[in-house]
Amino acid sequence: MRFGLWLSIGVLLIVPAQADMPAGLRIMPRVYQEEFHLRSSGPPVVKGWMQEDPEAAAMLAAAGCQSLGFSCADEEGDAGDVIRYVRPSVVSERYRGTALPVHLRGDRTYAKFLAPPGFVTCRAGIFLKDGAISPGATFAGSIQRSGRDGLAVYADLGDGDEPRFIEFKLLIQYVAAAGAERRTCWPDLTLVFLCRSSGCRASPAYPETDLR
Repeated sequence: MRFGLWLSIGVLLIVPAQADMPAGLRIMPRVYQEEFHLRSSGPPVVKGWMQEDPEAAAMLAAAGCQSLGFSCADEEGDAGDVIRYVRPSVVSERYRGTALPVHLRGDRTYAKFLAPPGFVTCRAGIFLKDGAISPGATFAGSIQRSGRDGLAVYADLGDGDEPRFIEFKLLIQYVAAAGAERRTCWPDLTLVFLCRSSGCRASPAYPETDLR
């Protein structure tokens, strides 16, 4: 399967590789501004992070980080609990987003937002209010530590002749696999969100996953 990269999307902040850091220096957690767009036809209608006004995107990310219980360092390098990143998008058939498609079968997609090397998925949230999903579609995401650690998602556009779509922005916090912060992370198989015909809801165990 071939995937195209939107090269116009870049990392907001770059920190030195772990090997270049002085011994004993804490590896800062990271939060990635993620997105998922799956449509039966046509281009995305919900703006991605890089299509948003930069100031509005920074405010949205800051509010989402606060909902998840930490503060973000912005692109000017202000102090924060984590450093904020945007990763390149993957484009494949009807899909565009920052999750790596694992399996595509018609209108159904299995994908995973992968933790960076040396990191594990700690917490995650989704901007349900600012997203869009067509009637009859299903979208679900949960932390999955088997294979490569990350947030695994399942998306099904459902049936119908009308345009069908699933489009959301997310925030995912990653911490160093060997760091002390890992003790505060949510467990494997934590349900982060579930959208189906009855509507969208955040994690019953962690309602803060509904970012606002």
